[in-house]
Amino acid sequence: MLTRKQAKQIKRLGDTSDYPQLLTNVEKALSSGKAKAFIDDSVGIVITKPTFRDGSMGMLVWVAIGYCCNAISRYLPFFELIAIDSGCKFIEFRTRRKGFKRLAPTFNFKEARPSDGFFVFTKEV
Repeated sequence: MLTRKQAKQIKRLGDTSDYPQLLTNVEKALSSGKAKAFIDDSVGIVITKPTFRDGSMGMLVWVAIGYCCNAISRYLPFFELIAIDSGCKFIEFRTRRKGFKRLAPTFNFKEARPSDGFFVFTKEV
């Protein structure tokens, strides 16, 4: 399960993203096995869960908190392999941060339909 420090970081992310129930939802999903946590104290926290679009399963990167520089370019290939090995056809992430609109195409993510005030980006794998 999450340490107190990790929970605090996820709560802060939820608060700054206008998603105050994020920590509660993450903890419930992790405890029920509906989400998976990838945590490395020197790298960061990534929490994923399945998502579905047009009858295909994808991997939603639900939480991503990086502690080091270039985390996306360094670790995206790892998560692409996990998605492929899990039978996913795409990876998706949602954010309210406008800066990702410029960054996402660098990693071959395409902007999809907005959802509940979030920008949505997808990448086929």
